[in-house]
Amino acid sequence: MAVIKEKDMKLIVLSACFFLLAFACKRYTCCEPPVDFMEMVRTQTQCADPWGYGRNNDETTGKLKSYLLQKNILVGAIELRPTGEQVVCLACNCSKGFAFHVKAAGQYIDSLKGQGFALK
Repeated sequence: MAVIKEKDMKLIVLSACFFLLAFACKRYTCCEPPVDFMEMVRTQTQCADPWGYGRNNDETTGKLKSYLLQKNILVGAIELRPTGEQVVCLACNCSKGFAFHVKAAGQYIDSLKGQGFALK
């Protein structure tokens, strides 16, 4: 039976740590960093939203997503949340009491601002 000397054992452990560290570093650098999504907000209007309106929130957010895709703006999650404000104005540009919350990568922020969205 072979006996491993303490000096040899240290060399084996050190070599193993080196290879594990080298593998971990290589794996990290070959992968793309995760995309940071920013949240953008835009108030839904009574009848002036260029993407139109659906029969329910899912259809409406679907229309917004399709509209933004046509403008080459890729977005993540879209939610239509109540703003809590009371609707007293019924003109087309007035709020409908909801706001669109859109998550998008930083490269699309300026394009979304051009569509009336603001950073949350």
